[in-house]
Amino acid sequence: MINGHGDDIYNKGCEIVSNFSSNIYCKHDLQSLQNHLCDCIRQIHSYPEPEAASFARLLADNYRINPLNICVTNGATEGIYLIAQAFSNKKTVIIIPTFCEYEDACTVHRHTIDFYKISPDTPVSLAL
Repeated sequence: MINGHGDDIYNKGCEIVSNFSSNIYCKHDLQSLQNHLCDCIRQIHSYPEPEAASFARLLADNYRINPLNICVTNGATEGIYLIAQAFSNKKTVIIIPTFCEYEDACTVHRHTIDFYKISPDTPVSLAL
C-alpha cells in the first residue's frame, strides 16, 4: 500500500454521494446473504485451505474450464496487484476517481500511468 487502502468516508465530515475509495457496492439488499451466513455460522470455524484448490475445482466444474485457468485470491486487492505484475512496465489508463490500489499496484510494477477523470455527468463509453 502506497496511498492507504480502503474506505476513507469517515475522514470527510460531509455526506458522501458516491464512494470510490473501496471496491464495494452498497446499494444491494444483502439480507439473503446475511440469512445464509447465519444459517451456516456453525460451519465457519477455521481458515480456508491456503491454496483454495477445492474452491477452484468447484468453479472449474461449474463453468466447465480447466482449474489451472482459475486464480483464487485473498480478495480484490491481491488480484489487482497480480494483474499489474503480469503487465509490468506497460502503459495503463486509470479512470478516476477510483480505488487507490489501482494506481498503487501500477506504480509498484513500473507502469506508465495516464489518468482519465470523469464526473457523475460524464458519459463513459469504452471501446477495447
